[in-house]
This record gives sequence, C-alpha cells and structure tokens, in this order.
Amino acid sequence: MSRIDFIDDIVKWTRDKVGIRKKEETVFMYDVFVSYKSKDIPKNIIKLLYATLQKSKFKSYEDEINRKEDTSSEFDATISQSRSSIIVFSRNYSYSPWCLHQLAKIFNYSETKRHVILPVFYLVDKETVIGQADRMSQELDGKYNEQFNLWRESIKVVAELPAISISRGGATQR
Repeated sequence: MSRIDFIDDIVKWTRDKVGIRKKEETVFMYDVFVSYKSKDIPKNIIKLLYATLQKSKFKSYEDEINRKEDTSSEFDATISQSRSSIIVFSRNYSYSPWCLHQLAKIFNYSETKRHVILPVFYLVDKETVIGQADRMSQELDGKYNEQFNLWRESIKVVAELPAISISRGGATQR
C-alpha cells in the first residue's frame, strides 16, 4: 500500500458513515469539514483528500487555501453548515489552540445536532492523542486555561470513536 492509498479508505468510510447527500437535501451547505494541523500533514495529501472527496460527490470546505485569512467565527459557521467532520489527529494536533477550538466546536455540535465525527489518526496512535490531552497545558500559553477542560474532554471522547488509523504500514479501521 502506498503512502496515500489510505485516502480512498477515508472517503469510503465517510460514504459508509455519512452517505451521499440527496440532491433535494439543502439543510447543509457542506458534507464534510476537515480539521487538521497543516504543518503535520503534507499539502499534497490534504489536496488529494479534498479532490477524492469531491470526486466521490462530497462537498467540502477547502480551507487550506484560505486558512490564514479565515477567522474562527468563519470556521464555526462552516462546521455548523457541515453534515460531518473528519478530524485528522496528528503529532501536533492536540497542541494547536486553532485545532482544539475546531475540535471543541465539532464535538459540541455533534452532541446537539446530527453531525457525524470521523476521527483519523495520522502517524499517531489513540493513546498518544489521549495522553496529549493530559499534557497540553504544559505546552500551550496560559491564556487558554479556561478552555483546557473542554479541549481535554473533546479529545478523550472523540479519540474513543470508531476511527481509521494510518501508520507507515497502511490504514486500518478500529
């Protein structure tokens, strides 16, 4: 299996969990929101993920182009306009206030709406991600202290959901 064959696995899994939107369904603007730490994942892999989602008839918000221009309120609106979210946990995801903000919004939205969360572990295992939830306060600036509990809870709950794990040897569902 090549390094990027797992993209097809992610899209197939998304199709199985979320389904293809019917043409007349207009409740949501997007089918999939993708949350990821851009410095951890090669840009060509993210572009291929978006292209494969689009080829499979999923509409997604391609944020990598506008990431520096977008505000958190725009991401919040995009998350609320999406039927599902793919959360790509990676080595530094849990240390990014930006990613954690998105994760908390996705988690909160999934509890109040029919929003499907699809966790993907990219070259990191579940235990490491959960462990980061307990250590992140040492890494992040003190100005985020009031949000730590929400972020920790979001990481721990989402990391326990059925997921795809990507390792150097390929992708597996768990």
